[in-house]
Amino acid sequence: MGMLRDVARRLPEPVKQLIRSALPVPPAEPAQPAKEDKTRTYVAAGAAPTHSIHDLGPLSALWLRETIAAYSNGSKAQQNATSVAIFNEVSKYPGGAGDILTPYVGARYGKHPLYKQIAAAHMLGTGDYRAAFDALQALAIERKTPFDAAMAAWPLMRPASREQEALDYLDRQCEIFPDDLVLRVHLATALYCTRQTARATDEITRIKDGLDAILSDGYGQHLIELRAELDKALRDKTIYRRFNFDETSYREDLIDNHWEPYFHWMTTQSEHVMFGWLNRLFANKLADLGGGIDEVYNFGVMCAQPDSEAATKLPGTKFIGVDRQRTTAALNKLAYPLPNMTFFGDEIENVLARLAIGPTRSLFHARTTTLCYPEKVRQLYRTCAAKGFRRIGLFENIALSHDTYRFYDMGGDIENASTIYKSDQFIHDYRVLLEEAGYRITKEERMFSPLITPFSEIDLGSVHVYLEAELNL
Repeated sequence: MGMLRDVARRLPEPVKQLIRSALPVPPAEPAQPAKEDKTRTYVAAGAAPTHSIHDLGPLSALWLRETIAAYSNGSKAQQNATSVAIFNEVSKYPGGAGDILTPYVGARYGKHPLYKQIAAAHMLGTGDYRAAFDALQALAIERKTPFDAAMAAWPLMRPASREQEALDYLDRQCEIFPDDLVLRVHLATALYCTRQTARATDEITRIKDGLDAILSDGYGQHLIELRAELDKALRDKTIYRRFNFDETSYREDLIDNHWEPYFHWMTTQSEHVMFGWLNRLFANKLADLGGGIDEVYNFGVMCAQPDSEAATKLPGTKFIGVDRQRTTAALNKLAYPLPNMTFFGDEIENVLARLAIGPTRSLFHARTTTLCYPEKVRQLYRTCAAKGFRRIGLFENIALSHDTYRFYDMGGDIENASTIYKSDQFIHDYRVLLEEAGYRITKEERMFSPLITPFSEIDLGSVHVYLEAELNL
């Protein structure tokens, strides 16, 4: 038998396939009836695409033909998940759609919804959000599904300063599809962005049962454990936090796997979506914080692409990036060898403790303190005040709590100034914490989170706030 196996291994693959085709086919296992979860019928996380955008390399007519075939044979959830995956990719890298958006391909496939979605994603990725919205809205009117209605909102929910327009559109769609979960969450998110917090929470209360169905099982148990962790941290005034990411992403020997994708995304994605948009926003805010200031400290810098752009614009200001890992500092030094940039792999409090009072300074942090215990944030701001930091700017989540199903205003609305957001993250009342430390708020901007498409169940209700504060002198 062993000799036969050796002979079989050496046979050419076409011969092997011919032999296999002649063998009897074993009886198939009886199909088990699938459990239908109505809350996941079009949430992207509920189904994987049947055909990846990467399967055939660059976008092409051949890729589109095979993708449309797979799309036609998939379930509704798979079709919608495929649409989400393709829309994300094309809007991030619109230049890759050039081989599809041609007269020939348009004449052959132009009436198919995937083609229309690709065209709209290209419009959004190149900055024409109005044309993208119009194209997706026309498709939503044609197809009359809540998925398409929600998809049409995405161009309005990505760029900042279009929150009211998104709210008006979502209000109308919720009248057409009053029982749709995702549209209701999007509506609540838009209400919160336009500072209608009470009504936003009312919308969430209406769909609590649907959210329970999504945010339950293992994730629900995780939230219970996270609540207990926060309660203990508040009680003990704990500063340092260690959690799963410290072993899976943030470990010294693993952090380059986390840093390099950020570097790639920030330097290649369209500035109209996700990391390209974040890079532009952060660079602008860092430059604002550095105007007339000697030193700008970025707590949780990760990839310092935005800092390098601000440092190039302000050669007389020193930009200091601080992150816990020494590897992160080393990677940033390699990527950004500017004379007015410095990096530390250390805890932020250790770096600040070594500072002498004298130079004028600002602090910036983005998508960082949501992972920190409240006492660390409180002490960080107090230390900044003691060291004479003139300005603090932050871009962090202030969103729908997956624990309490509430949106919160800053300024005393959150008990103990911190609560659960989602996953391993917290929501902090930055206004309270900054004012306690002796700062006054000079700017507050609420905006939709910079997700490509706000369609993952774990990101439902995601909102960010940008705050600036000045030290009371």
